[in-house]
Amino acid sequence: MRKNTFQKSGWKRSAIQILLFCMVLSCAFFTQSVTSNAASQKTKALKEYQRLLSQKKLKWNSRQKVRSSKLKFSLIYVDKDSVPELFIDGTAAGTGHVSGGYKLYTYRNGKLYDVGTYRDSFGYYKKTGVFVTKTYLHGEYQAYHKLAKGTDHIKLRSEKYYTTQCFDENGNTISKAAFKKQVKKLTRKKKVSVPVCYKNTAANRTKQLQKGK
Repeated sequence: MRKNTFQKSGWKRSAIQILLFCMVLSCAFFTQSVTSNAASQKTKALKEYQRLLSQKKLKWNSRQKVRSSKLKFSLIYVDKDSVPELFIDGTAAGTGHVSGGYKLYTYRNGKLYDVGTYRDSFGYYKKTGVFVTKTYLHGEYQAYHKLAKGTDHIKLRSEKYYTTQCFDENGNTISKAAFKKQVKKLTRKKKVSVPVCYKNTAANRTKQLQKGK
């Protein structure tokens, strides 16, 4: 009787060990698959950025094209995935205040997204999905944006013209104190980063895009 009990106990231990081993293999396979997919997305994104920057002219908006050789660019990590965003500085290519000096692109699920064009100032909070822009026109206009699923969502904004007014994402007026509190929460108290840009030359594209891998 005791022998049968030991045999059953040993069988259960073996079954548990096999089950645990299978679970470990399954987790390892899943992790490898996710990592491989992320690497593939990153490689595809960099190829798209290379294609975009290699064009003779880049469509800046519905009415304007600019010489790509006059552009500057930077790879930055705005959202939390491992695929970088492409930031383009077009100020040297003749993009003025009205048409916006900067552009942001992102790549997700096999598609390149033109996130938006921004005027006078651009900063981002790494891996939070948040970036901040400023416009100067008879005052100072600041907006905190959230990059989500390839699109731009304005979460907070302020207008400084004689006095300062602050607004939430629904356009409701909020106090300066509430605005600062929401900014800290939105940016996770991280410091703002400014893109370090490089001239759009073949050598810089090769070097920077290769580094992005």
